[in-house]
Amino acid sequence: MDAAEEQVGPDESLERAKSNLGEAIAAARSLSVDLFPPVLQNHGLPDALEWLASWMHKKYQKEIIVEAAEAANPETQNARILTFESVRELIFNSVKYAEVPVVQVKATLTPDDEVCVEVSDNGRGFAAESVFPSVSTDNTLGLMSIRERLKILGGRMTIDSSPGCGCRVEIRIPRQSTSLAGEPSPQPTTQHAVAPSTSTGDQYSQKSRRRVLIVDDHQACREGLRALLGAREELEVVGEARDGAEAINMVSELNPDVVVMDISMPVLNGVEATEVISSRFPHVKVFGLSMFPTEIPGVHPMVRVGASGFFSKLEGAHSLVEALIKDYPPPRIVHLSRAP
Repeated sequence: MDAAEEQVGPDESLERAKSNLGEAIAAARSLSVDLFPPVLQNHGLPDALEWLASWMHKKYQKEIIVEAAEAANPETQNARILTFESVRELIFNSVKYAEVPVVQVKATLTPDDEVCVEVSDNGRGFAAESVFPSVSTDNTLGLMSIRERLKILGGRMTIDSSPGCGCRVEIRIPRQSTSLAGEPSPQPTTQHAVAPSTSTGDQYSQKSRRRVLIVDDHQACREGLRALLGAREELEVVGEARDGAEAINMVSELNPDVVVMDISMPVLNGVEATEVISSRFPHVKVFGLSMFPTEIPGVHPMVRVGASGFFSKLEGAHSLVEALIKDYPPPRIVHLSRAP
C-alpha cells in the first residue's frame, strides 16, 4: 500500500483500502497475540507465563500466581509453544471447572535438565483415573491431547487430583532438543541475490549507495520493501533472505551496509540472527521489523542484542526508510567530463 501511494500520490480509494486493511490487521493481530504472544518467541517461556497470568486475570478476573525460574525455558520453539499451550489449557481448566479464585503456576529446571511446570488449585478436583479413557469433545487441547503431544517431544504429564481435594498437574519436557519428532529440521536454503536497483538520478554512484539486505519469510513483504527502498536513490537492495540462517550467510557473502530484519521467521528468528550478525559483523547495521510492537516495556529484544532500531509494520514503512538514510554521507559527485 505504501509503495502504491508513493507511485500514484494521494488517492481516496487507496486511503479507504488502507483503512480497511488496517482494521483487518488489527483484528488478526489481536487473535494472533492471544494464540501465540510475541513475548514467547522474543523473551522465552518464563516471561510468557507472566504475560499469560496477566491476560487470564484481565479476561476471567482470577488471580494467577506465577513463579518461574529464568532457566525454565525450553531450547526449541516447538517445545516452548507446546509447554505454553499446555499451561494455558491447564489454567483455563482450573478457571472453568475448579471454581477457585487463585491458580498457582510454578516453573523450574530440574537437575535432569528438564523444564518442569506445575499448575495447581484447591478447587473441586476430579477422579484423575477417569480422564484419559475419555476423549475431549471441545475445541481445546484437552488433557489427553496434551499428554500425547508431550510424548512426541520426549515429555510427560502427571495428574494428582481427587474429588474435593484440588488438582495438581505437572508437565515435564527436555530443555534441550535431541532431534525429536515434531521439531522441524533446517531446510537447505536458496540465496536470492537482487539486481542492483536503478534510479533516474545519477548523483549517487553505485558505490556511494547504502547497500541493503531484506530479510522476511513472506514474499509479498519482501517485494513491497524492495519497491519502497529501491525508489530511493540513496539505497540499493542487494539481496533477499527468507529466514535468519539464510540472512547470516548472505551478510557474509554480500557484505551489506544495512539489514532490514523481520522478527518472526522459521529456522532462526530475527532476534537470534541479529545477535549473530552483530557479533560477527559489527559494521553492519540491523533494523528490526515486525507486525507486533514491544510487548514488555523497555528495550526491544532486537535492540538489546545489537539492532540499531525497531519498527512496527503497522506504522508504515516510511519511518524505516528515513532511518536507513539518516546521517548518510552526501552523494559523491562524479564529473565524467573532466580529465583526471
